[in-house]
Parts: sequence; structure tokens; C-alpha cells
Amino acid sequence: MQDFLGLITIGVPEEEYEEQVEDILVALERLPREEATVARLVGIFEDVYRLKFKWPEEQMRRVRPDFEEIAQKVMNYFG
Repeated sequence: MQDFLGLITIGVPEEEYEEQVEDILVALERLPREEATVARLVGIFEDVYRLKFKWPEEQMRRVRPDFEEIAQKVMNYFG
């Protein structure tokens, strides 16, 4: 698990991200394989976090590099 918000490191339980992970997995299952790109995955991550936390675009810009890193790892793993 990647704790890019630093919540787990400050003592929040690991299941803090469980809802977001589930939402992301559902979206990934619906995504046709030929449409899977880093940019598309980043968009899914942003949509999930925007809905959950109501983040403004400024916050999304701050975490986008983290989302890009995670998306690249997903693409490398599932290649």
C-alpha cells in the first residue's frame, strides 16, 4: 500500500484507504484493457478521490505525481 497522504504514518488505521481501493478496483475492472494507460488510471484515481474528499483542483495537482507513480506501477505490473 502506498500511503501518499501520510495518514498511516501518523497512526490512522490501514483500512483508511479501503473504500477508495474498492472504488478504484471496480473502475479498473470496467476499463477495457486496450484503454488502460497511465493517464486513464490517473483519471480514475482522481475521480475517486475527488468524490470522496471533495478536493479542489489545486489539491489534485499536488497529488497527481503520486497518482502517476501508482498508475505506472500498476501498468508495469499488469503490462
